[in-house]
Amino acid sequence: MDFDLAPPNGVGPLQIGMTHQAANAALDSLRDLSAVSESDRPGQHVFRPSGLMISIHCTREMLEAIELGRPSTQTDRVIFRGLDMFALPGQELVQRMGEHTTIQADPTTRRLSLPLTGC
Repeated sequence: MDFDLAPPNGVGPLQIGMTHQAANAALDSLRDLSAVSESDRPGQHVFRPSGLMISIHCTREMLEAIELGRPSTQTDRVIFRGLDMFALPGQELVQRMGEHTTIQADPTTRRLSLPLTGC
C-alpha cells in the first residue's frame, strides 16, 4: 500500500486537526486485520505486516502529529511527491526533497523536518 504524504494536511485518512475520535478510527482503518501486531496500541500506533509503524499524537482532543517508521519490506511505501521516503539513501532523499520544499535541520538531534506550509 502507498501512503502519500501531504504536508501540512496529513497522510492517507489521517488528517491534521481531525478529532481524536476520528483519528483513532482512521488509525484503526490502517491496521491489517489478517496480521495484527502484538505491539499495536489502539489510539497510539499500529504496525503493519511490512513493519511500517504509524503513530498518532493528539492534544486538546485533536490530531497534532503523525509519525511513520521505516517498513522492513516494500509492501508499504511512504511517498512524497513521487519520492519513496524509505527506499532512497538519506543524502539523495534530502537533495531531491530540497527541490520541492525547504528542509529544516536540527543540529543537536540531526533530525530533518518539513515546514508546515508551502510543500
